[in-house]
Amino acid sequence: MNRFFPSFASIDLARFPPIKSVREWLRDAGFRKIETHQVETEPYIADTEYVSKVADKWVSTLQLLPDDEFQKGLERLRNAVRTTALSIHWEGVVVTAVKG
Repeated sequence: MNRFFPSFASIDLARFPPIKSVREWLRDAGFRKIETHQVETEPYIADTEYVSKVADKWVSTLQLLPDDEFQKGLERLRNAVRTTALSIHWEGVVVTAVKG
């Protein structure tokens, strides 16, 4: 997403706290067995269905982009999908804990 929407990463960094902070907050709130899990998808080739999801702003960060950046990025994405085998790979972090 960062390739097509330059503000994407900075918007997410402003929205979501660092994992270290989340772990500290959980510990301070009395949780134990705090674990961090990396999650990711297998790479896949973006297609017109993927472009449709992006056009529908299926990820909340897309809804926060300035409209002109979103429109330009969506057009770049459409062109990339038409002309290349665009590989998509999602990754994230899940933090789990047990109360008590």
